[in-house]
Amino acid sequence: MVSDCALEPRSVLAAEVGKAQNQDSHKLDQFLKTGEDFNEAVFRTAFGLRGVGLPLKGLKGNVGNLSSYVLQQFQLQNISPNKIFVSAAGIDNHQEFVDLVTHKLGHIPAGSSSKSREATQYQGGEVRNLTEDNSITVALYFQGANWNSSDFWALQLANTLLNGTRLRTLLSKKSYLDAGSALNTNFTDSGLFGFRLSGAASNAQTILDDTISSLKGVATSVSADELTRAKNILKTNTLLRLERQTERLEEIVKSIGTFGSSKWTTYSTEIDKVTPE
Repeated sequence: MVSDCALEPRSVLAAEVGKAQNQDSHKLDQFLKTGEDFNEAVFRTAFGLRGVGLPLKGLKGNVGNLSSYVLQQFQLQNISPNKIFVSAAGIDNHQEFVDLVTHKLGHIPAGSSSKSREATQYQGGEVRNLTEDNSITVALYFQGANWNSSDFWALQLANTLLNGTRLRTLLSKKSYLDAGSALNTNFTDSGLFGFRLSGAASNAQTILDDTISSLKGVATSVSADELTRAKNILKTNTLLRLERQTERLEEIVKSIGTFGSSKWTTYSTEIDKVTPE
């Protein structure tokens, strides 16, 4: 069923239905104020209108350019056996599963993908959204780490620190603050790391100062005890998630696709290696 949905030939009818659903999704995001526009602005500013800088749901103005032919061409260029990983858990009959996958996906020609992806480049910049709202959100993000970076786990722990006791302490002491969150996103070529705070617009400059000091604090003053607590939190959250069979299976497949091997058993060891420095 999944393969049928993901790999079926795109008919004219399916393309028209997909276009209508896409337009409705954009409208729903604006109505519900899901924050999708904010996230799109962040990644567009960081990486430009290419690669991960493009919105996940596509540019609103480009939806009308899609057709069944365009979708089929995309499949031919991007979907090939070397990019497809099939995994399963709890299978009673392995051969039956192999036969099913072969029957459903065996028609895809090997080596059909000729499209190479341009590496993502961090460019940075500034974006302001002028509004008359009484609240303001200030976000400071910087180039983070890719999956293979030696700084990967250090930034994971910095993210844990900012989202944990440091954020709670900040919110409890500053009455003009409403919310905040750290961001640590990793990609094959680059990453994004930073911190955002929301609060009363009348305290905009102070909120900016708080955002800066929070990032400086996690970069310059982390005690051994605080780091140990962050390590325990990160390891606990990671292991609890991996207890679920479906998520463990997904993590293994992602690891193989990214690194060429399964690394999920080494996560706790890598976390323990990070020092306060």
